[in-house]
Amino acid sequence: MINLADIRDSKEKFDNRYRLIDKIGGGGFSEVWLAHDLNAEIDVALKIYTPNGELDEEGKEDFKREFARLCGLNHSNIIHAIGFGIHKDELPYLAMSVCKNGSAKKLINNFEEEQLWTFIEQVALGLQYLHAHSITHQDIKPDNILINSDGQYLIIDFGISTKTRNTLRKSTKGTVGGGTPWYMSVESFGTESSDIHARDIWAFGATLYEIITGDVPFGQYGGV
Repeated sequence: MINLADIRDSKEKFDNRYRLIDKIGGGGFSEVWLAHDLNAEIDVALKIYTPNGELDEEGKEDFKREFARLCGLNHSNIIHAIGFGIHKDELPYLAMSVCKNGSAKKLINNFEEEQLWTFIEQVALGLQYLHAHSITHQDIKPDNILINSDGQYLIIDFGISTKTRNTLRKSTKGTVGGGTPWYMSVESFGTESSDIHARDIWAFGATLYEIITGDVPFGQYGGV
């Protein structure tokens, strides 16, 4: 299995193009790295998917199709995806613009009313755009909404479909979650497909509740 920290320490180019600088985030099946694009001479954020084992050809094609679709999205309230690839035929990744002003987590119990209305409007518009393009985010929460240098709110970490999550689940031979339990809706825990827009609306409501009150509506149990 490829170790990303080893790539950084060895100064090896990631996918013959990027120099990994520092890990800035991650989840159960991905890591987010600040990297320098040696071709364009700009810093980017790389979301690198790390399945424990090789992806089959069908899985690789699923990633390519999905990433190509994400790179075609353009809205002022979603993070801009600027490229994608598969490192050494094993690690799919998505390259995104860097946003260094932190996330909406800093708003929790620390907001002006006008700022809150702006947050509601901009995140709702971003979600509306994703849903109009048949994309369910599946993990809306304060950490996944960034603030850029102009004060715009940008939705990140969107677009991994149920089909692609299943590809990762098959590769890792384990369970790949579809969200963060505190913000997950009733539909997320059912037996039918959870790749529906309603779960995003629930999670957005839970996010607003937390920003205003300092806690999520039902604690760690979410929609259970």
